[in-house]
Amino acid sequence: MAGGAALLIIGVGSYVLFQQGMQRGLLKTDLTNLTNLTPTLQALTHNMQTTDTVEVRVAEPSQIVAEAEAKRKADEAERQRVGAGEKEREQTQAEARYYALINRANTEAHAGDYDRAITTFSEAIRLDPTNALAFRSQGDAYVNKGDPDQAIADFNEAIRLDPKDTNVLGKRGLAYLRTSDLDRAIADFNEVIQLKPNNASAFNNRGVAYLRKKDYGQAISDFSEAIRLNPNYAVAFCNRGLAKERSNNGSSDDDKSIARQLDASACR
Repeated sequence: MAGGAALLIIGVGSYVLFQQGMQRGLLKTDLTNLTNLTPTLQALTHNMQTTDTVEVRVAEPSQIVAEAEAKRKADEAERQRVGAGEKEREQTQAEARYYALINRANTEAHAGDYDRAITTFSEAIRLDPTNALAFRSQGDAYVNKGDPDQAIADFNEAIRLDPKDTNVLGKRGLAYLRTSDLDRAIADFNEVIQLKPNNASAFNNRGVAYLRKKDYGQAISDFSEAIRLNPNYAVAFCNRGLAKERSNNGSSDDDKSIARQLDASACR
């Protein structure tokens, strides 16, 4: 800009003074006519020659509002980011606490202290009642303690939270066997087989339920399928031999002999 001219940006407060100049987009004025400008503008122009001109650009109100809104949104985003980070840390700490309790309870259960293990599993459940793991593990502790009814209650909750967990379905079926609720046991084993048709244990366990119902033909069929799926399944050979013996449907000697070859303790 010739003659030491300067480019100044002024805010909304001086908008009225330059209203006519804004209509042209750029205002050029002689410094002698700037006596009504703010002290800041007067100070900036004090040392200039009176023949110099100053180019003044007025900041649009919409621009100022947009910048303020952008800053507000940026501040809000930062607050949300910090808040999310705090929440994530809290969740991580709670999760670590949950699994620490599960590990401690499993150690107690393996040591045979089922009452203490159940207390610890219950603490984990209170911490996170939406996680099926503690219910399933506590159910195991009740089974080992000899309380299948309470085990079934825990397995029910675990299945409610994770309906496709065939492991828990099978555990509940075994608990029903212990309470002699054979029809419910069969229903659970049926569901396991439907979800995992190659599950040899489910066929064997369903065969046990049919054996106890004295439905020997269905029991033998289930044990045979378990053996087909797992030819080294010693318990299934032993169970099929027992079903044959009780039904007078063929000799049980071969099955029991094979079972003992596979596992000497299978037919005790």
